[in-house]
Amino acid sequence: MERITNNDGSINVNALDQIVDTFYKGTGPEQEEAQIILDTFQKEPYSWSFIDKIIQDSKNDQTKFISLSILDNTIQKQWNTLPIEQKLGIRNFLVGMIRSLCQDKNRFRATKGLLQKADLTLIDILKHEWPDHWDDFIPELTVLSSQTLEVCQNNVYILRLLSEEIFDLAPKRITQAKLLHLKEAISNQVDQIFQYFISILESTISPSVRRATSESILCYLQWIPLNYIYETELIELLISQVVTVAETRPITLKCLMSIIEIDIPEDDFYNERKSRALQIFDTVINMIKSSHVPNKSGLLNTNDSDEVFQESMIDFIKTFLIKYRSTLENDGRRQELEITHQYLLESKNISEPELFRNILEYWKDLAFKLNILSDQHRMLVKDPVMSAEESAFYQKVSFYQNYLSELSSIIIDNMEKPEEVVSIIDEDEDELITKIIVDGEENEIYLLEKEVLRYTANLDRFLNIQKIFYQEFTSLDTSEGWSITKLNSLCWALGAIPKCLEYEDERKLLLTFLEGLSNFSMRKADKKDKIACISNILYLSSRYPKSLNSDKVRLENIIIDIFKIIKAFTELQSMACDTFMKIVQQCKYDLINSIWGEPLLFMKTIIGELEQCIPVLEHDNVNILYESCGLLITEVKNAIEKEQLMEFLMAKPKAIWGEVTLKVQNDFSILLDSRFRKVVMHSLQMYSAVCKTTGPDFFYQFQLIYPQLLQLYALTTSILRNKCGSIASGISTLHDLLVIQKGILKLIELYISKSKSPHVIVNKFINPLFETILNDYKKEDAEMKNPEVLNCLTVIVTKVGSLIQEKVTLILEFFLECTVEMIDKNFDDYSEIQHCLYEFINATVKETFQSVLELPESYVGIFFKNILWAIQDPRSEIQDIGFQLANKITSNIHSLENTTFTLQFYKYYYLEFVCQTFSVMTDTCHQSEFVEQSILLMNLISMVFDNKVVIQLDSNKLLGNEGYLRKFISSLISSAFPHVEDIEITNFLNSLLVHLKDPSIFRRVLRDFLIQLKESHADLNNYLDVEQREKTLWQSHKLERQPISRLEDN
Repeated sequence: MERITNNDGSINVNALDQIVDTFYKGTGPEQEEAQIILDTFQKEPYSWSFIDKIIQDSKNDQTKFISLSILDNTIQKQWNTLPIEQKLGIRNFLVGMIRSLCQDKNRFRATKGLLQKADLTLIDILKHEWPDHWDDFIPELTVLSSQTLEVCQNNVYILRLLSEEIFDLAPKRITQAKLLHLKEAISNQVDQIFQYFISILESTISPSVRRATSESILCYLQWIPLNYIYETELIELLISQVVTVAETRPITLKCLMSIIEIDIPEDDFYNERKSRALQIFDTVINMIKSSHVPNKSGLLNTNDSDEVFQESMIDFIKTFLIKYRSTLENDGRRQELEITHQYLLESKNISEPELFRNILEYWKDLAFKLNILSDQHRMLVKDPVMSAEESAFYQKVSFYQNYLSELSSIIIDNMEKPEEVVSIIDEDEDELITKIIVDGEENEIYLLEKEVLRYTANLDRFLNIQKIFYQEFTSLDTSEGWSITKLNSLCWALGAIPKCLEYEDERKLLLTFLEGLSNFSMRKADKKDKIACISNILYLSSRYPKSLNSDKVRLENIIIDIFKIIKAFTELQSMACDTFMKIVQQCKYDLINSIWGEPLLFMKTIIGELEQCIPVLEHDNVNILYESCGLLITEVKNAIEKEQLMEFLMAKPKAIWGEVTLKVQNDFSILLDSRFRKVVMHSLQMYSAVCKTTGPDFFYQFQLIYPQLLQLYALTTSILRNKCGSIASGISTLHDLLVIQKGILKLIELYISKSKSPHVIVNKFINPLFETILNDYKKEDAEMKNPEVLNCLTVIVTKVGSLIQEKVTLILEFFLECTVEMIDKNFDDYSEIQHCLYEFINATVKETFQSVLELPESYVGIFFKNILWAIQDPRSEIQDIGFQLANKITSNIHSLENTTFTLQFYKYYYLEFVCQTFSVMTDTCHQSEFVEQSILLMNLISMVFDNKVVIQLDSNKLLGNEGYLRKFISSLISSAFPHVEDIEITNFLNSLLVHLKDPSIFRRVLRDFLIQLKESHADLNNYLDVEQREKTLWQSHKLERQPISRLEDN
């Protein structure tokens, strides 16, 4: 491949173009070679000096993009090292390039992407040069705009980028001092910028220039003083533009909406400014009057009927009405209210989800506010003195009731599918299959529809929502009216409003639907129709368990029907099991204590049905049923009956488990049979399902199988250790055995976490468990070590760690020795074990730090090395745990008297923690939370300056600890960043130490210094008085806008 540079050191642009072309279009080794050449070229410190030649001679836009990226990198990192002449040269070159791209209309359009990249590069220069070294930038920009329309359009775009950079993007990328300086500069020149925008709107007829100017104005409206908005011709110009210039209507409406959104201070100008807002509204109303003709699709017939305009119009109406609806009501402007609300209603069939979501947002606000008034009215209605307020309330509700009734009807007819409803898909002509399909966009709309419908249902006494449900449901009972889509929408809508109607009304409506659905299902011959009816019976039953609870016979029938559905309809099994669980969760007390009056009889019936369903159900659904039955048993108050019911429930699982253990005892090689392993896994899952809901009541069942669990665990370990001999299916066998081990440990974790008797856990279960899993874990090969062992021990430490401190110390020693050796050799392959180990250490530090303090001296070093590994780990999840751990440990050490543990930390690891914390903070590859990093550094420095470090850090014993720590940190910084001068480091440390007790300011000083470190020869002192400068600026600033939230950000 041809070289990029010639022998005389000049750039070979043709060769560069060919290499770039190969990189983007080539394949294989040639492409890889091109990438290496380009990467090398971009990293060369002199490569930026060829930019002008590349831009001028290159025929490849991608090459020009790459050259501008090189220039960006130079500006960001080396700008302060360049001589003034070179800075001016780059500035002038870039300005010239931008102007040349704007001189010709065709070129302007053809190179739009490159031009925008150049504009962004110019913004990077401005952040360094403006206003101190380029104070005439804004005047130059406005003068140049008179050259061509394209120059003008690009210049307003540059001003937009400048505002976005300062107020939206820069807070994350530059220091607080520089940000404050830029905000002050742009606020000082806002008058000139604003007048420039106004002059364009007054004089330019080009729609594209007007659009670009309006987009920039929209940016500035977020922060400019209010007098520029309300005391100038801006509003009139925007109103004129929205009426007369169709191409700019969407963006102009957004500008007007932004003005409407501004909170007007209640001062002497309040009424005048409020009247300007109403003037804007009147303009929009007149537009609707003159052009609004709804068509069949629900779209709005306007001169500019594209969806962008519709979205802007709907956004405007929504924003204005939410803010000023009460003003229109108080002023008696009924016609305007009617027009806007009708407009929103007639937009009901818009296909664009974002538009429909905006419409729903407005109706939610209206219905919510009426609900608040309704609640107030309920309290006032008993007081005859408040009749005036009562009358006003009725007038307001009567005005909106037709709109809200029609809205409710629209939602009821078009309700989106709830997330919990499964989709029945016609896979082919003979088979229906169940799929869980979650559409994020549809679900968002469903949640909004649900909220709106709940608010309107709460107003049922005025809106008569019930009537809509009855009418729509009755219409289904004809051959012409029947529709699965309509049926689903109706039932999903009804499922959205439990507890919103009056209790008796709700019960009657629900029973009407359930009886009707039952009749439909019996009459319909088509399987899809039957499934639709039955799935909606299940859905409504799950949504209204309390209403069902009032009719004990019906509740009993629903429960029995659920099991019939499981047996008859494979497609509905998951939904039926979930419905059973939801009903049990809400009605468990009544199911046990009311139905039949005999818990034993009821549970026997349910368990009998459950056992009949096991052969036809997926195992996950079997577990849901067992989990639900366990929940029912917890409601039995009689201890003897509860134990009997537990025996009934566990009869089938115990039989399966007994068969499993017997076969394993007779011949443990049966575990090599894949079908048998599946039986073992499912048996463990059934036990876990019951334990999950019965908790402490599971003690007897758990105690019975506990020895067998440990025996099975030991057997699986033995097989894993032998790597399953020479069996052909080794990989699947290994996987299944590890899953069985995990299932055993999960069951143990589950019971221990649910138990209310920590002393029983310690006395009965801990020792046998430790003997089994720890010995086996130590003997296993690295690949066979099960991370769930660490999770199990984490649960134990969290639950009973304080009762077994000595054992926890021994366990910590054990894992530090055998797991750390494995992780030390290979971080990547054992990431799950590493993560679990840190969670275990975290629980130990949190629950029983004394166990950590009692570690033998030989293990203390291993312990701290682990924490250091974690904070250096490139994976953010590990690093986050590492910093959290380090912060807990250093905080604990800070509060302790001297111990062997603390002395070892100070002597051998304190400085290493300081070093690695700085290393991570200055490494862009690490992505952990900066908050945690700064807290750790603050904790570490505080140890020295609070005189907690009793050993001498300086091995030469020449400096005290405070002086040595200063020297040590200074050395770290100067070694990594040679361009930083000693005085700058000293000033930084002084500022840092002043704020040692204030975490937020400490973090800000640290953050700003680290940002400046990445720029060669940056001013590393300009952040030191930023708090006082910021306070002084905004106390004395003449800007009217209150609050100046955008100016005070960050």
